[in-house]
Amino acid sequence: MVSVLVRMKLTILRHSMNGGRAVLLIMGGLFGLLLAIGTVLLFASTNPTVSKDILYIVFAVWTIGWIMGPMLTGGDGLLRPEYFMLLPLNSYKLARALLVAAFIGLGPLISLVAFMGLLLYAAHLNLGAIIVAVPAIILQLVFVVLLSKVVISIMGETMKSRVGMEIGAMLIGFVIAFLNVGWYALPAINSITIKKFTILYIFPSSWAIFAVEQASQSNWVLASVSLLVLTILCGLLFYIWAKLLTRSTTTNFTKIKGWTTAKNHRNALRILPETKIGAIMTKELQCWERDPQRGRFLRMGLWTGLFYGCLVTIAGIPGLMPWAGVIMIVFTSMFACNLYGFDGSALWLTLMTPGAERIDVRGRQGAWLLIVGPVAIVATVIFTTSSGLTWVYPWVFAFIPALLGGAAGLIVLLSVFNLIPITDPQRRGRSTIVSGDDMNAGKMFLTTWLMMVMVLATAIPALVVVWIGTLLHLNLLQWMGVPTGICTGAFFAWWFGRIAYVKLESSGPELLAKMKNGMGTQREDSEKKVQNKATELPKKKLAVVALLVFIGIFSLVHQSIVPFVFEILSIDEKVRLFFLTRYLPHIVRIPVIIVFAVLGLAALYKAILIKKKHVKEHQKVNDGM
Repeated sequence: MVSVLVRMKLTILRHSMNGGRAVLLIMGGLFGLLLAIGTVLLFASTNPTVSKDILYIVFAVWTIGWIMGPMLTGGDGLLRPEYFMLLPLNSYKLARALLVAAFIGLGPLISLVAFMGLLLYAAHLNLGAIIVAVPAIILQLVFVVLLSKVVISIMGETMKSRVGMEIGAMLIGFVIAFLNVGWYALPAINSITIKKFTILYIFPSSWAIFAVEQASQSNWVLASVSLLVLTILCGLLFYIWAKLLTRSTTTNFTKIKGWTTAKNHRNALRILPETKIGAIMTKELQCWERDPQRGRFLRMGLWTGLFYGCLVTIAGIPGLMPWAGVIMIVFTSMFACNLYGFDGSALWLTLMTPGAERIDVRGRQGAWLLIVGPVAIVATVIFTTSSGLTWVYPWVFAFIPALLGGAAGLIVLLSVFNLIPITDPQRRGRSTIVSGDDMNAGKMFLTTWLMMVMVLATAIPALVVVWIGTLLHLNLLQWMGVPTGICTGAFFAWWFGRIAYVKLESSGPELLAKMKNGMGTQREDSEKKVQNKATELPKKKLAVVALLVFIGIFSLVHQSIVPFVFEILSIDEKVRLFFLTRYLPHIVRIPVIIVFAVLGLAALYKAILIKKKHVKEHQKVNDGM
């Protein structure tokens, strides 16, 4: 059975390496490989006399990544336990076969490369440490894979309740915030663990490193106990996973249905007007509350902004504290840019009601603003006041209304013009953010990045007004950025919304067909489907395009736009992280930022040219035939 599942997974991987999934896999693989190489270099360059806390923290981050990564990317949904529920296999045999198959993939390979840094670290110590490092690396890899399986299975069970959904969204929001600004809080954590006994020893992610250290000191008893306890923990995780597999393959569907069809529905919010738009807003508010997938996306964005503010407050960086509300708006808009896609084939209800398109679009905008707006404004006021920076007030309060209006318009605009078909609500998995069988995950990933750039661009007019007032030292002109932000936000919300509902009125049936049949529509005949299949990029060109897109986004956003904003706002010099220009002298920062912007745009433009050139070459071949 093990060999059969391994061959099945290899076959599925080979045939699924096309389109958006391949782009997402390649970009994720490149990013993971960079992290793995960085981990190896860190372990290889660590001096034995230096504090080991950073090594424990790095392994803890990899463990957290294995827990949260599958939730964010849809997980390894290629071989789902439900597929084998009719086979005469007990849960332990099935778990053993699925566990072996789980090591076939890019994630375990990249993690193995990262964990090999422990072997290089042991080489700095002695032969005993090297001997212990080999089984420690294997156990560490087995531990993170099993922990990921168990946590995702548990999340699948807890997602049946609203409390579980809230906890899952909170954890994911914390991880996103930590990966962005959590590094600044690490010195505070290090100050707590500077004593001889560090609290990091109690985490299982540290036991492999602890065993190697004890072996280097000839403490063979402690080294053996560490490996033995890690082995027992892996066995316990395997036992729990096997039990959870039994529950997942014998699901009581009436209980799942009852989560969304309970009779005790809450009454609609009385503050909403009793109009058609008010009815749509009420429906949307209930969808954001009850739909597990949409609810997680919304809460992820809100929790990300909250944890962002808390982490930079702990780190003592007042220059970043006022932007917690901005982070909330940006991330919630990124996660909501496929509203009609999340509704699935239910779009026909809107299309079958005469004149409902405009009402539906405006109601969705109003509901999103009603949820995100007050929370973002309150978070902004609290963290801005706590920062003690009075000069930042015009910037922040001009930023917030401009972003809210721009985001409210863009979430419906992109949802209509760039609708991404995903699994219908009744067929979605419960344990992931995006169901593992969604073949358009790569396109969704790129769309969220595009959404981030476009949302931030809507605030440029308001920020320019504040900037001019700052240069001229005119306080009144600075504060004129606030009404400018309100006006531009209202204009973008109205204008983008109008474009969206006009598009929905004219192309609603096509969007519904696209939603029901994936990326192909009902009007496509068999010859056109074959042609679309043939125009797909070969794997080598697809890898080049994915690399160019990764370089373009990284250069344009992370090395150009964000550092430029930091320079304008005179953000504290301690805020460096992976922003390369922050490590350079002030006199050369702006020129380097321009160079990165040109590089990013050139990379993205080259990726588009490769795609267009391939399509033209294919058309010439067809014309010649």
